[in-house]
Amino acid sequence: MSSSEEALVSALGHNELGVADIAVQTISLVIASLVVYLRLWSRHLRLDPLTYGDWFSLVALALISGRYGLEIVLVLHCGAGLHTAEVIRTDGSANMNQFIQLAYTSDLLRVTVAGLIQVAILQHYLHVYPRTFMRWPIFILLGLSLSLWMTSLVATAVICVPSNLVQLSSSHKELYMLHIGASVTELILNGLILLASLPILKITLFTAARKIATACIYMLASSILIISGIRIRMEIQGNSGDFTFEYARTSLLSTAILVLGIITSSLPFMSPAAGRIFQTSLFSPSVEGVTMSPVLLDDRENTILLGVPAVGRPTPMVTVTMPPIVKCVSERAREHITITSDWEIHSTRNSTRIERFSMRRGGL
Repeated sequence: MSSSEEALVSALGHNELGVADIAVQTISLVIASLVVYLRLWSRHLRLDPLTYGDWFSLVALALISGRYGLEIVLVLHCGAGLHTAEVIRTDGSANMNQFIQLAYTSDLLRVTVAGLIQVAILQHYLHVYPRTFMRWPIFILLGLSLSLWMTSLVATAVICVPSNLVQLSSSHKELYMLHIGASVTELILNGLILLASLPILKITLFTAARKIATACIYMLASSILIISGIRIRMEIQGNSGDFTFEYARTSLLSTAILVLGIITSSLPFMSPAAGRIFQTSLFSPSVEGVTMSPVLLDDRENTILLGVPAVGRPTPMVTVTMPPIVKCVSERAREHITITSDWEIHSTRNSTRIERFSMRRGGL
């Protein structure tokens, strides 16, 4: 390790922002890993195959892990969190160029993770909404998310290069505002995705525990919007020339947004794992309340258990009750369950009696 690098490491004593960045990155990575694990464990408990949303979450977790390594290098080796003048005075401009390249890569990873989380949430919406006219807005939002994802990648990779954003000329100020514009567009799209989830509340019957979980989801989603707004304000009011210091400030908020997005996208699928951990069935969908109110479960095919088609708004006809132990197995065996109406039973008995009576009269 060179003397300049040793000086940057020793500067951690007064680099509170850099230390806070590493701490937040570490805690966020642990939380994101735990949440994704609980999501996959819930799939295993329900004997369900992995969906596209699950794979998107896994890829997002891998990219967050890579970004975590970059952030450690940026703080310990490149002086993120310190003022740019101090970094240049300590290690020269060569280390500053390396910082710009690593920050550039970290920003690309951030944009990709945000896009994966949005696509995973919208993919879940497409799975939940049974009606075609309700799916069209989701398809539009999905197209907007993919477009913003690709546009942000191109803008970050080609136009809003950190080496350009560091400079203070008027032309580069315009590029800096373009970078902020992409963040504003992402904020608006996150708000639309949150609004698109409201119809789910009308077509789903929740238990008390699931109502609490749903309230937590909306609180987390609202927190994402608030933190995104604060980050945009910091980017607008910040000094683009002091790039090492401003980057660490926005990186803290960006990390919080990403981990909250992972939690928000995974929380609806974690009820089986939560029930196993706390040894309770409060997190399971309400089956006894089916006869009182329409219900749409996470998997639309589950409505076959209620005697209704898998497409369209279900109209409950019967109440299906099963022991908690065999509930998971019964869900997988739903294709072999046949519900016979009382009329069919009596009509079968009557037809058998008529046939026997006819045979007796013919014998006489």
